[in-house]
Amino acid sequence: MSYTFLPWLLEGIGAEVSRTAGLRLVVNYTELDPLPVRLLGPGAVLGFDAQVVGRTDPVDLAGAAEPNYFPFVEFAEPSFPWMFSPDAPDGRRLRPWICLVVVRLQPGVSLEPAGTDRPVPVLTIEPPAVPDHELPDLAESWAWAHVQITGAAGDPAAVLRDDRSRALARLLCPRRLRASTTYLACVVPAYAAGVAAVLAQEVPPGDAWQPGQTRVRLPVYHRFTFTTGRTGDFESLAERLHPSPAPAGVGRRKLKLGPGASVEAEGVLRLPGPAPGPVPVWFVTMISEQLSGLAGLRPPLYGGAQAGVAELPADGWIRELNLDPRHRAAAGLGARIVRERQEQLMEAAWRQAGALGEANRFLATSQLARSVGQSEWRRRLSPLAEHAPTSLLRITAPVRLFGGTGQPGPLRRLSRARGPLGPRLPDGDPQERLAALEPWATHRERVRGRIDSPPSMPVMERTDPLAPVSASPIFDTPMISELRKLGTEFVLPGVEFVPADGVLIMEQNRAFIAAFMAGLNHEMGRELLWREFPVDPKVSCFRTFWEGGRAPDLPPVDEWSLPERLGADVPGGDELVLVMRGELMRRFPDAVVYASRAISDGTRRRPVDDDRLMPLFAGSLEPDISYFGFTLTKATARGDDGGLGWFVVFQERPGQPRFGLDESGWRPDPPGEELTTAQLAWGHLVPEAELASLEHAPVLTARPVGWRFSDRPGVSWDGGSADLAVATLQRPTRVAFHARALLEEGG
Repeated sequence: MSYTFLPWLLEGIGAEVSRTAGLRLVVNYTELDPLPVRLLGPGAVLGFDAQVVGRTDPVDLAGAAEPNYFPFVEFAEPSFPWMFSPDAPDGRRLRPWICLVVVRLQPGVSLEPAGTDRPVPVLTIEPPAVPDHELPDLAESWAWAHVQITGAAGDPAAVLRDDRSRALARLLCPRRLRASTTYLACVVPAYAAGVAAVLAQEVPPGDAWQPGQTRVRLPVYHRFTFTTGRTGDFESLAERLHPSPAPAGVGRRKLKLGPGASVEAEGVLRLPGPAPGPVPVWFVTMISEQLSGLAGLRPPLYGGAQAGVAELPADGWIRELNLDPRHRAAAGLGARIVRERQEQLMEAAWRQAGALGEANRFLATSQLARSVGQSEWRRRLSPLAEHAPTSLLRITAPVRLFGGTGQPGPLRRLSRARGPLGPRLPDGDPQERLAALEPWATHRERVRGRIDSPPSMPVMERTDPLAPVSASPIFDTPMISELRKLGTEFVLPGVEFVPADGVLIMEQNRAFIAAFMAGLNHEMGRELLWREFPVDPKVSCFRTFWEGGRAPDLPPVDEWSLPERLGADVPGGDELVLVMRGELMRRFPDAVVYASRAISDGTRRRPVDDDRLMPLFAGSLEPDISYFGFTLTKATARGDDGGLGWFVVFQERPGQPRFGLDESGWRPDPPGEELTTAQLAWGHLVPEAELASLEHAPVLTARPVGWRFSDRPGVSWDGGSADLAVATLQRPTRVAFHARALLEEGG
C-alpha cells in the first residue's frame, strides 16, 4: 500500500489567511458599505463530536502497546487539525489549532470530569508532576500533524475533490514511551484562546502552555488511555534471532527400563540424523514373552484390534510398536489421555451417534419380523411352491382383490387374473413372482434407506442390511494439544536447553506420532466396546495430530501396511520443522512465517518474494517456543539438490500505518548520507548524555538538524510534517535465515 503525505490542508476562505492571529477581512462590493468579517478561531470551539475521530493508536484501554511507536489520533475530515488555526502557513509549516499530548498517570496528573460549568473534561498537571516532561514543545507542533492520502495520489487536489474518502488527517505525539507504563492521551487546544473559551477565565494570549510552567490546566476534547508492554518491537525482537547449534540434551531424554538400564528416547520433534541406539535384547525378549501370555492377562497389543491381528507378528509396524519401549511409551501416552478424558469422549461419541440406539432397536425388531416371516414361509408357503407355484396366486387373490389398494373399480376389473387383459399379457416366470413375496426380500426393502449417517460418523458397511449399525465417532481435535498437557518434554525433550532467541531446524518424528495415535485409537476402541457403543473393532477415532495443518494427518490404522516400518504411513516424510525460542511470536502471534526459495543476484543469495511455501502446521510450547513444519527435505532446504536452497522468513504482518523510531542506544553521527529511514532511532536525535532523559522527539534541535535520508531523496528531518511522516513511518520488518546456516548450526 502506498501513501502520500501533505504537511497541512486549508480550504475555503481559511485558505486566504495571509497573516497571523487577529485577522480582520473587509469585503467591498459596489452596492454595500464595508462589512468586517472575522474567521472563527480556536476560541470559538468548546468541543467536538467523538464521531470526528476515526482511529486512535493505541486503541483505548490497550494493555500491551509497543513503546517505540508514536501515539496518534486520526480524523476523517482531512482539514480538521487546521480548520481553526489563526496562523498563516509558513512554507511547509502550519501549526494546528489542536495538539495530542500523552501524559504519564502519576501523582499530580488528574482529569476533572465535564460539568455544568464546562462541556468537556479538564486535564491538570501540577507538582509533583512536571509539565515540561509531560507536554511537547508547541513551537514544533507543526511537525506532528499531516494529511494522508491512501493509494497513488496523482494530483492531491483532484483526490480531495473527487475521492475524499481516501484522505484523512493525523495528529502524532512524539513522546518517548517507557515500558510497562500507563498513559493518558488527550486532544487539547494548542492556543490560549481555546483554553479560555472552555475554562471561562482570563488566560494570557499565545500558546496553551509555556515552557517552565509548574501548573497547567487544559480542556480535553478527546481522550484514550493505554498501557505499554515490555520493551521491544517486531524489528528489535526479530533482529535478536540467530541460528543456534543444538545444545546437548535437546531432542532426546532418558527412558528407564529398570534398575541401572535405560535407553535414549525422542519426542515428536527430533534432530536430523541417526536414530537412537537399539533396545537391549533382554527387554525385547521379556516383552515378547509377556505378549504371548493368556489373553486378558498380557500387556496390550497396541494396534492389534485395528489391524485385525490377535498375536504379535514376525515383522512390521505392529511388532516394532509393541517391542520397542520407546514406542510403547508413546502409545501409552495416547492411552493415558483417553483414560483421563473418557467421560468427555464418550459423551461426545454418543452425541455424534444421535439416534444410533433407536436405529439399532428398529433393526432388531426388523430382524424379528423377518425371522417370523421366514418361519411362516417355510411352514405354509414353501410346500406349495414345490408343487404348484401358480396356486399361490389363488391363495393371495383375496388380498389383491379386497386389500384396500385404492385402485378404481374399472382398473381392478381390467387387471384381474381372468379379466380382458389377462389373456393378452405374458404370465412371466412363476418362480420370480413367488420370490418377490419372500419375507426377507420384502422386509429388507422396507428398511432400506431408513438408516443413514452424518459425514462425521460413517456407518460401517454391512453385508446384512438388517444387522445392527456399527458407527465410527470422529474426533478432529489436534491431539498434540492434549500431549502438550502431559508435558512439553514429550514434544521436544530438553526444551529448556534451547538458547534464548535461538533458531534451529528439526524433523517430525513419524514413528513417535504413529505410536501415539495408535495408542489413542487402541484405548478408545476398548472404551467404546466397554460402554456397549455399537462400534467396529477396527475403528480409528483419532486421525488428526498437528494444529493448523492438514486434517486428517493419518489414514485409519486398519489401512496401515502391516509389513512396513512404524511411521511409514504418516504422510509427508521427514518434514523439516523450524523451532525458535524468543518473545517474537508470543508478542506478535499474527506474524507471518514462511519459506522462500533462494535466488542469486550475482553477489549473494536472497529470498524470492513471489515463491513462498507456507507452513504445513504450526504450534507453540510454553513459555516461548514456537515451531513451524514445512514440506521440505534437508537436501532441498540446504541446496544440496542442485538448487540454491530455501530461506526461512519471519515477517511482520502488514496493517494500518504506524509511526515511531527504533528503540536503541545512542548512535554516532552517520557519515555522509548513509542513514536510511529504516535505521532511524531515538539514539540519533540527541547527544549521548541527554538520551536517558529524553521525553519527546526534538525537531529543530535534533542533531544534526538537516539530516537527509539516502533511501528517501528530498526528505529531511526538519523539512515539515510530511517529511517527518515519511521518515518515521514504520514499514513491515522481515528477517530471513538460509536453511543451510540453520542446519549447519542446529543440525
